[in-house]
Amino acid sequence: MNIDIKEIEKFIKNNIALAEHLDFKIFEYSKTKLILQASLKANKNHHNSAFGGSLSALSILSAWALLDIKLKELDIPNDLVIQESSYKYLKPVFGDFEIIASIEEEIIFNKFINILNKKKKSRIFVKSEIIFNNELCGIHQGSYVAFKI
Repeated sequence: MNIDIKEIEKFIKNNIALAEHLDFKIFEYSKTKLILQASLKANKNHHNSAFGGSLSALSILSAWALLDIKLKELDIPNDLVIQESSYKYLKPVFGDFEIIASIEEEIIFNKFINILNKKKKSRIFVKSEIIFNNELCGIHQGSYVAFKI
């Protein structure tokens, strides 16, 4: 199935209340990664750096979007949710930034799909990284669960 990235972005902004305020766009998608771009202006805190809650939320959104697109490409109807999340703040972000969500190994994703098809429920871990000025500023690790419907 061919996926329109702009439609995924529109769906997220229309159906996840917080997302419409985060001023992001899906910049790039490939089979193993998705890149969001976000503005500092919409995500700034009182220190003129990116708000930690925005960084965490965008990291979760990027990983969720990556999985959502991959499941749509395989034409697997599902309910996809985050089960667990952790975020490590490494450096402050003082400008527009990128969030790169990735699945580290295709074999892990294939196992996730095989379990989902057999048991109607499967879990996968996805990593997202916040990049500003070509530097790693934060790392999100999330556990996502898909329920086949």
